Amino acid sequence: MADLWLEARNLTRVYARRAVIQGVSFRSSQGELWAVLGPNGSGKSTLLRLLAGLLRPTSGESEVRCAAGAFKGPDRRGVVGLVSPEISTYEELDGLENLEFAASLRGLPREPAALRESLESVGLGGAARQRTGSYSSGMKQRLKLALAVQHSPAVLLLDEPMALLDEGGRGLVRELVQRQLSRGLVIWATNDVSELPAERHEIQLAGAQP
Repeated sequence: MADLWLEARNLTRVYARRAVIQGVSFRSSQGELWAVLGPNGSGKSTLLRLLAGLLRPTSGESEVRCAAGAFKGPDRRGVVGLVSPEISTYEELDGLENLEFAASLRGLPREPAALRESLESVGLGGAARQRTGSYSSGMKQRLKLALAVQHSPAVLLLDEPMALLDEGGRGLVRELVQRQLSRGLVIWATNDVSELPAERHEIQLAGAQP
């Protein structure tokens, strides 16, 4: 998507009179990777949820825009993909059914061959008909990656995406990020800077303020 950007302006989120996110401002353009860094409890996950439109800020604002204008409401959710520990799969469904259900919610085609290809791209082709309740933690993380990019989002938000993954899975994340940067942008929250590409911008979070 040409001329795409995500912008936060003085973004603040207060919980119980404490500012978890305070005055965050940045602008990320197509082809850029931004790393969200900070200690545990500094608000990295909260910031990504604000950028995804899943939380309302206490003050400030964020928006996803292209040359034609801003994406609002459902349109914004349609151009954003999110990987987060807070997102769960439907454990009573198998891997293929999870993708099919998500596709139906997003108004996407549900051809079995395409859905199976999505699973194969994250190394789950052999577990397509296995209930996700029986998946290992690493397999569930791979499925979350497939779900996050199913709709080819312009903005990909990654919250500790390499957690629970073996080296093969971590390599898969790196490949996914490179593909994403060719068509959009990436915001990546992590405690481990060694996971990140050398070419990046950084957002440093200090933690909750009274």
